[in-house]
Formats: sequence, C-alpha cells, structure tokens
Amino acid sequence: YIESLQLTNTPEVFGLHPNAEIGYYTKSARDIWVQLIELQPQSGEATGGMSRDEYIDSTAADILKRVPPQYDTDKVWKTFGGESISPTFVVLLQELARFNNLTSIITRSLTTLRRALKDEVGMSNEMDDLARALYNGQLPPMWKKINICNKKKSCH
Repeated sequence: YIESLQLTNTPEVFGLHPNAEIGYYTKSARDIWVQLIELQPQSGEATGGMSRDEYIDSTAADILKRVPPQYDTDKVWKTFGGESISPTFVVLLQELARFNNLTSIITRSLTTLRRALKDEVGMSNEMDDLARALYNGQLPPMWKKINICNKKKSCH
C-alpha cells in the first residue's frame, strides 16, 4: 500500500490553489542558482585573464561611472515649492531624499572597496560581502537592505 502513495502532495491536499506549486518551484530554482553561483571558485583568474581583485575593481569603477549625481532638493524646493504644496510634491521630495541616500551609500561603499582592494584601508566583513556580490553579479546585501523596493513584493 505504501508503495502506491505519491511521494509529494499536491497543493489541493492542503487546501491551496493548484498554482501555489508554481511559486514554490520558482523559488526553489532561484535558490539553486544562487547556491551554484556561491559555489564557484572565488580565487584565481576571473574573466578575461583578470584576477578576482582586478575584476571587482573594474566592476566597481564601472558602476561608479554610472551612478548619477545627487539631486539638489533645495533647488527643487525653490523651483516647484510655493505657498500651496501638493501631496505629490511632498512624495517627490521624499523620493529624491531616498534616492540621494542610496546613491551616497553606493558611491561611498564602492570607493571604500576600491581602497580596500589597494590595501589602503582594511577589508571589513561588509566590504567582503560587497566584493563577493560584485564578483558573482548579484545585488550587494548592504544596498539591498536600504532599497525600499526590495521590501515590497510589487517592486520585484
């Protein structure tokens, strides 16, 4: 009798919609890929004959070139602010402040990482996580925790 039973239960057994299984398998596949990326060698030559540190430094420099300048919120306030401030304008200022914070942290962390790779400053655990994420082509944890979209399912 035991041999005739299914090895896995369908979502209907637990009162779930049949599509609940799709989300589970999608997450499982994503987790497998993340683990495979983490298992790749972290030393030796990276791509194009570059060392790991050279590759990370090159990636950090490329990202630093692409980071847009911060917005001058005072200038925006003077340009668009007036006697009647709309809720949309308040949201704009909040989003600009959040954006400026994010770009500041990205710039500061990448600059510190590049200095650490040149042995000008010590390599902290946070910088090591940043280097590993850049090497693996992932979003660094320190950036992920300040990005509001990563806390909302609608932003994924």
